[in-house]
Amino acid sequence: LNEYKKALEYYRNSSHLFESIGCINCYTKNQINISNILYLLGQKEDALKILEDLEQNSITQQDTLYMANVLISLFCVSDQQISYAPYKAHLLMEEMGFRPLYPLTLLSIGRDKLNRHENDSALYYFDRAWHEALQNNDIYHMSEILQGLSSVYSIMNNADSAYHYLLYANTIRDTLLSKEKISELN
Repeated sequence: LNEYKKALEYYRNSSHLFESIGCINCYTKNQINISNILYLLGQKEDALKILEDLEQNSITQQDTLYMANVLISLFCVSDQQISYAPYKAHLLMEEMGFRPLYPLTLLSIGRDKLNRHENDSALYYFDRAWHEALQNNDIYHMSEILQGLSSVYSIMNNADSAYHYLLYANTIRDTLLSKEKISELN
């Protein structure tokens, strides 16, 4: 509902409660929520510091799935400057065989390739992300993946494909927004 300040208050209260009852594991895992909210509130440095600390944390290092989520957040919060993070996250998911995070890791790698002007590679990773999203029924990342495909085709001067994927991305985004609005109203 975009009530970030209220969400931050609840996450911080949760952290205090986890700490007071000695649940360090829960406290640690709640830190990613605080980091993501701080990022959404524009406090990028604080968010990045939390994620960097989490990456080095022994609890995080013992939980492969949580580590992958920390790495993806690290890539996003750093405005895609910490480029090793999505590759490491994807490798962890491949080793674990956890397919539901594949679309997100591949999307992030595609963004990194696009940032580096490696357009053919970006296209490859966005296309893989698209197929994984379809297989995993990951509707929440489909619009972003299609937007990535549109961006690559636009850079490659393939206007027809760029336009096609842009329309498709907008359709999916509008559909998701409608569903979210209905959920909010309910």
